[in-house]
Amino acid sequence: SFIHMADLVLATDRPDSLMFFATQPVLKIIDFDLAARVAREDELLTLFQGTEGYMAPEVCRGEPFLPFKADLFSCGQV
Repeated sequence: SFIHMADLVLATDRPDSLMFFATQPVLKIIDFDLAARVAREDELLTLFQGTEGYMAPEVCRGEPFLPFKADLFSCGQV
């Protein structure tokens, strides 16, 4: 949610984009390669990028999508 409050979307979450620190139970994002800035939460994106198996279905189909919701889907896949 911190990333989304900064109007950023990751476009793909996958296990090798994340680091988990068991000593502090903290999950950190370490890969912002495909990140994008969006102006509004309801802004539709049409880019096709990410890692198959972690992308939301509408992204895979090349359809316009809500990036924050697509991020949440990707996070759930991890």
